[in-house]
Amino acid sequence: EFLSIEVPDIERRRHIGISMNPQLMDIINNDYIRLPIQFKYGLAKNIELSVRPVTYIHNPRRKTVGLGIADLDMGIKYRFLHILRRHVSMAFAFHTIYPVGSNPELMDGYVHYKPRLIVSKTLEDFHKLQVVSSIGWNLIDGASEPLLVEDEVKKDITQLSFGLRLPRDPFAWSLEFVYTTDKPDNGEYEALTVTPGWHWNIPREQAEWFPGDLGLSLGVGFGFMDAKDVEYITKVRATIPIHVNVDLERGEVEFKSEELRDAFRKINERLKGSKQPEPGR
Repeated sequence: EFLSIEVPDIERRRHIGISMNPQLMDIINNDYIRLPIQFKYGLAKNIELSVRPVTYIHNPRRKTVGLGIADLDMGIKYRFLHILRRHVSMAFAFHTIYPVGSNPELMDGYVHYKPRLIVSKTLEDFHKLQVVSSIGWNLIDGASEPLLVEDEVKKDITQLSFGLRLPRDPFAWSLEFVYTTDKPDNGEYEALTVTPGWHWNIPREQAEWFPGDLGLSLGVGFGFMDAKDVEYITKVRATIPIHVNVDLERGEVEFKSEELRDAFRKINERLKGSKQPEPGR
C-alpha cells in the first residue's frame, strides 16, 4: 500500500480485515500517539464496507492533551474490475468522517464527506510497477461548532493524487504526489505534497508468531504551500502496517503459522463442542 493514497483493492467476500497503523513519529513530535484501527468487511465480490476509529493514546514521553476516540471514519468502496484493459482496476469510494470525541483539542468539529474515484494499473512488463491515480473531494459540513482548525481546512477542497509503487519483495519503493486546492470556489489555497516512501513486508518465516501481516513504512513528505508564496514543509512519516484476516465462513483467523492454525482450530472445535446440548435434553 501507499502512505497516503487509497488503492482500489478491497477485502475478500465474507472476510474481515483488521489493520492498524500507529503513527510512530507522534512519539517525538506530539503530546499524543494516534492509533487508527481500520475494520474492513467484504460485503460482496466487489463491495467493501469499512469503519476506522482514530484513537489517541497517552504519549509517555510528554504530558498528554487527551485520550480516547476523536474521529470515526465510515466508508464504502465499489470496485470495477478490468473495465478498460487487463490489469486495470477502478473503484469509487465514499467516506464520512464524524467527530465523536469529547476533547476539543483532538478534533476540528466538522463532518467530512469524501467521495473519490480511483484508477490503478499494474505494468506487468515493467517489474510489476503499480500506477495509481485518483480525484476526490473533501466536502465539509459545519453543522457542529468548529474547534481547532486552520482557515484553509474549513473550505471544500479538491484533491488530485498520483502514485507509483515498485515492488521488490520483501521491499517496495513508492513515490506519491498529492495536489490540494479550494478552486474554483475561492482560489486562495493550493498545496502540493511529494512523498517518497520505503516499505518492508516482514517475511512470514520471521513473523510466524503473528496471525497477520507485519510491515514497516517510512516516508518523507515535502509540502509546497500556496502557488504565490512558495514555502515547503518537511514531514517524516513512520507507520507499522498490521493486518489480520478473519474468515467468517469457517470462523477462523487466517494464521500464517501451521502450528498456530492447528492450535486455534482445536480451541475452536472445543468451544463448538461445549455448546452442543447433551443427549436426552
